[in-house]
Amino acid sequence: MSEIRKIINICIYGVGGVGGYFGGKLCQSMSASTHFIKDKDFRVYFVARGEHYKEIYSNGLTMHTEEQGEIIIKPYAVVNDASLIPPADIYIICTKSYDLCGAIESIKDKITNDTVILPLLNGIDIYERIRQVCDKGIVFPACVYIASYIDKPGVIKQTGPNGRIVFGRDPQNYSYIPYDLFKLFERAGIQFQWVDNPYPLIYEKYILICSFALVTAKFGVTMGRVIEDSYLLNILKNIMREIKSIADKKGINMSDNIIDDCIELVRKYPADTKTSYQRDIEQMKEHNEGELYANTIITLGESLNIDTPYTKLVANIE
Repeated sequence: MSEIRKIINICIYGVGGVGGYFGGKLCQSMSASTHFIKDKDFRVYFVARGEHYKEIYSNGLTMHTEEQGEIIIKPYAVVNDASLIPPADIYIICTKSYDLCGAIESIKDKITNDTVILPLLNGIDIYERIRQVCDKGIVFPACVYIASYIDKPGVIKQTGPNGRIVFGRDPQNYSYIPYDLFKLFERAGIQFQWVDNPYPLIYEKYILICSFALVTAKFGVTMGRVIEDSYLLNILKNIMREIKSIADKKGINMSDNIIDDCIELVRKYPADTKTSYQRDIEQMKEHNEGELYANTIITLGESLNIDTPYTKLVANIE
């Protein structure tokens, strides 16, 4: 399928560092592009919660980016309950992994065969988790490259290179190519890459974020410190090797230079960059994504007869 559909309603589900950044760019495009869709403007809805929701509702979302500095973002509406907004043409899911299934359950009745779902989460099994809850809609396996976080309620900060989305074909709807979404992202200035098979890139992203998340959280250091400390860098590289061994066993083809490439990419980030998992651990949040990282590697390693001693070394965060 190649027709360009009309996009009227866009839902950003989860307005943290990722959702706030990409949702903010879409809101800017919404405000500036009244002619983007003939007959009707498109609308960007935010689904947020807690104090963050209250601040956005009252004052808008304050977004600090490397490209634009400080800007105030005004969505069409912000809610703390997805049932309060109309069905969306596109749901961009930006929750943490432990909230993913609940988020999909909350919109399940609004999803039709034509609804597009773009999950921007860390993880190598996000598509499968969504499909376990909902078999309708078009779901694009994806990953995202960005350093951003909630600085305080109502405020997000992005550092380093501009955020970039990588996504590809839905195995259940393989012929569908979202030209409508391409156009939307282009007008909003959102960097993206479309690939037929996104799984090698998803695994490559996972190697990067998982290894850095585990090491930074375990030792309480920034990403820059990890790559400058020989002891920590050795642990990091060995965790990466364990993940690559799992990918190789599963037939996921990646570059032989993936480990060095990941480290060089992180060198471009500000040295004081922290991972979101590390922030959750430091803030002693009730939930964190430990199951998405260490547990996944250890479990897959056991099922594939692959030893994962370095992942086990950093698995227990105190």
